[in-house]
Amino acid sequence: MIENHGENVELNPSASESSRIDTLQFRYNFTQNQDQTRRLAFHFINDALPKFVLSSSGTVINANARAEALMQQGLISSGRTGKLDYGNSDYNKSVGDILANLSAGRTSCAKLLKRLPDENWVVFEFTTAKYLGDKEIVLTVKQCETNHQDGFNAISKAFNLTLTEMDVIKCMSMALCPKDIGQEMQISVNTVRSHLRSIYSKIGVRGYNKALRLILQLLR
Repeated sequence: MIENHGENVELNPSASESSRIDTLQFRYNFTQNQDQTRRLAFHFINDALPKFVLSSSGTVINANARAEALMQQGLISSGRTGKLDYGNSDYNKSVGDILANLSAGRTSCAKLLKRLPDENWVVFEFTTAKYLGDKEIVLTVKQCETNHQDGFNAISKAFNLTLTEMDVIKCMSMALCPKDIGQEMQISVNTVRSHLRSIYSKIGVRGYNKALRLILQLLR
């Protein structure tokens, strides 16, 4: 304590004062989190695209009006456990792998492309989000209408592939190996492999065989 014009001034705050400061800081952080949550909730509810908030296991925590309408149309459904059903066991397994990778932090975004009976496509885009410290997964559903049943255009749009990457994919669909792709496109094998690495990253697979299998599956 020191004298300052007749007033006692404490150099070090007391325990009660320190506690009050901590409480004020907590209230400030809590208010900031509330404001952020309100903004996120407003964006989520009013988004023009169907969106779901999923747990790490795939259980639906929330869904906006567009997503509810999508479920009523039967494009996607929810089972007794609260998990979404993506149409068949293969797609459900792929989603399970995606959720595991997102939850483990191995990736922050992944896409699954599905061809519909009417020859159009739907893209399931999974991204991680942190709301008030709890890691959750946001699923955005995008429907793509294609002209002339053009599967290559759908793949390009879904995974944001470049024109050159699409040329590589077209060569892959003809069962050409990297060396043959290089000869067909008149580029070096190293350049082909560089494009392939970019393609693997964008479509979420590892290796030529897995990428080819996915491409042929999507083009069926």
